[in-house]
Amino acid sequence: MKETTFEIHHLENGWGWPDIDSDEVAVEYLCEELEVPEELISEVHCCDGTMQLSLIPGRGYMRDDWYVNLIRCA
Repeated sequence: MKETTFEIHHLENGWGWPDIDSDEVAVEYLCEELEVPEELISEVHCCDGTMQLSLIPGRGYMRDDWYVNLIRCA
């Protein structure tokens, strides 16, 4: 089964950790910049320059571009 929990340490496209001031902004980053579908996000937590993301388990998105990009970023 594929991975559903990720830790992101580096942000892309001009985002910095000071920009991520809440879990809601973290979801915005994930959806806008990494194109993660919001309906597949189970949990997001940010702490000390790390974003922890849990996805709802499923096999349907394993080959989607956003998932491959997420693996690359994590």
